[in-house]
Amino acid sequence: PGLAPLAQATYPVPGTTNLFAISSRYAVVQNAPAQALVFDADADDVAGFVLQRDIPSAVDPLDSSSLETVANREIDALIQLSGSPLVRDRLERSSRIFVNADRPLRVLRTLSSSQLLTFGTPTTAFAVRNRLLGVLSGKDPSMLGLVPQGPATATQDTQQVVNFSFRFGSGKLFIGVVASPAMKLRENLAALNDFSNGSHLADESASLATRCEKRTTPALKTDFLFVIDNTISMVEEQQALQDAAQGLFDAFQRAGLDFRLGVVTTDSDVLRGNGFVTTLNDFRAAARVGLDGNTTELGIEFGLRALRRARMSMTPNLTLRDSMSTGLVVIFMSDEDNKSIRPGMFGSYIADYRMEGAVAFSIVGPKPTGCIRVGRGEAQPGDQYIDLANGTGGSSGSICNPNLTEVIEEVVIGALGASSRSALERRPISGSLSARTTMALMRNRSNGFDYEPAANSILFFGMAAPTVGGPYDAAYQFFNYID
Repeated sequence: PGLAPLAQATYPVPGTTNLFAISSRYAVVQNAPAQALVFDADADDVAGFVLQRDIPSAVDPLDSSSLETVANREIDALIQLSGSPLVRDRLERSSRIFVNADRPLRVLRTLSSSQLLTFGTPTTAFAVRNRLLGVLSGKDPSMLGLVPQGPATATQDTQQVVNFSFRFGSGKLFIGVVASPAMKLRENLAALNDFSNGSHLADESASLATRCEKRTTPALKTDFLFVIDNTISMVEEQQALQDAAQGLFDAFQRAGLDFRLGVVTTDSDVLRGNGFVTTLNDFRAAARVGLDGNTTELGIEFGLRALRRARMSMTPNLTLRDSMSTGLVVIFMSDEDNKSIRPGMFGSYIADYRMEGAVAFSIVGPKPTGCIRVGRGEAQPGDQYIDLANGTGGSSGSICNPNLTEVIEEVVIGALGASSRSALERRPISGSLSARTTMALMRNRSNGFDYEPAANSILFFGMAAPTVGGPYDAAYQFFNYID
């Protein structure tokens, strides 16, 4: 009672009966040549679209790896984006696969990827969106007709954050794009995430419904295990983690998280230093793992062994806390891929980590080609680490990102979701979410609330967070299916 979700409208994606939900703050037009819906929030410098294409003939949509293959191919071509100004650089910020099982007869997988594009001269989110609309629809820009150009006052920036989403459904490939100037990332982060997490795109036979829930705030407890590559090539990356550690602890405090952190290496399952620790200095000391490790890097194997060793320990600082009340997050950091001792059976690792109740995150070289960055060295693609993260509900970030604090913040958000144990009853269209404690809350990660899709949970931050056990209301709209 008293809560009103953001007004939403649903539009059919041209050429399909699939619906896309968009808040009333956006102006929406159909672009028939591109078979796309194009949307803009001029005042916020947010520009995007969702389109559908035929699935490439060589792609089997039932193959679980096909979605990733298609997405990587499309995203990797961005460095050669046609038009002006030229793309000077592309950096992956994060990638994640979201699974929506709300429709009983079909599980939908959405691959989401966030990229930072650097241009030779300043440009706008609207101009970048329009260039991508032509490229991803396969249409010459001259064939697209009139497309929104954005206001004359649109923010000019040499760096643009672009979030992508890819999904197979209804015999089609759906591609979503949403862009924002990098200088406005913080205020536009919710919109970027909403339009790329898959929640705004319905499968067939959907209608729009509204729900209000009365809930209580859970205690947030998480044990973290960092698995850090300790070979000679990791000198820049290990220093980057030391530099980002303060930001990690600050994020924990804003979120009110009860946390402990442990560290092992890619060649040992023994917790370093004082075991699971809670202070910045203790963590930094444990994370100085050195550079003389075994070059046969078995990070996933030793991470699993470390979890099992901790389950058996009777020493308080060496054991994991109660799994019924405490989330478990494993973070892999390496510039090379994992060496598996289970050839042809990698799926069993995903099953084992799930059995432990662990959500994995990887800070590694992105697929498909890895990365190279001045001051961050060179990283091979961490395929197995990324696959483990995707398989357990976590995410991946580039180890070449010069702002590692940004990557770690996404890990923290995922960790909060893993520990919340308070999933909403239905899966919301995330842009429609409203939350209220004693007052209506803003959607932000400083002093408000946000949404974690993998855990389907609302998270609170700063002074806006209700006390543990305290009540709050959540209201949202969702897609309801008749089957």
